[in-house]
Amino acid sequence: MVAIEQPQYITAAEYMEQELKALEKSEYFAGVVVAMSGASLNHNRISMDVGFSLMAQLKGTDCKSFAMDVRVYIPSDHYFYPDVGVICGDPEIHKIAGGESIINPVVIVETLSLSTEYYDRSSKLIAYQLIPTLQHYLLVSQNAPQVEMYTRMEGGWFYTLHKGLDSEIALSSIHCSLKLADIYARLNFEDSTNDPSPDKTC
Repeated sequence: MVAIEQPQYITAAEYMEQELKALEKSEYFAGVVVAMSGASLNHNRISMDVGFSLMAQLKGTDCKSFAMDVRVYIPSDHYFYPDVGVICGDPEIHKIAGGESIINPVVIVETLSLSTEYYDRSSKLIAYQLIPTLQHYLLVSQNAPQVEMYTRMEGGWFYTLHKGLDSEIALSSIHCSLKLADIYARLNFEDSTNDPSPDKTC
C-alpha cells in the first residue's frame, strides 16, 4: 500500500502570519496553503497587456485595475492572487493578522497555465462566484487566442467562449472591452511550452 501525504491544515490567521513573512506568495484554499509557481514569459505578457488595456479604458472613471500582487479575500476564508482585477468605487478591505485583502472586485482575470489550469477552472471558479460584487470571471489561454468568460446574470452565471484574434469581449459592468488582437499582440506561442512545472494545486 502506498502512503498518501495528507495536507497540513492551518487557520486563516496562521496563513496570513506566514504570508506576511514569506519571500514567495502563496494562496489559501480550504485551510491549505497553495504555493504559487513561477509564471512563463507568455503568461506575464498576456496578464500585463490585459491590465494595461483595462487601465487605459478605465482612466477617469471610479473603477481601477489591479495586478498580481493584490490579494483577494473570498467570504468562505479563501485568499487568492488573481492575475488581473478591477475594483469600482473605494476598495473594501478585509483585515486579519496584520494582512489586508480586497473584498469587492468587479472583474477577475486568470491567465491559464499547465500548473494552474485545473485549479482556476474548478476550485477558484466556484470560490470566486461567492464574491457578491463580482460580475465577470475571465480565463485566458496562453496557448491559443481564446478567452472564456463567466458573467453574473439573474439566476446564475452565463458562459461565453471567445476565439480568434478578431474576437472582442464586452465587459458590460465596467463599460470596457478586450480585443484578443491586443491581448495576444506580444505573444510568442513557441514560448508557451516553457510553462513551469506544477508546485501544488487543488
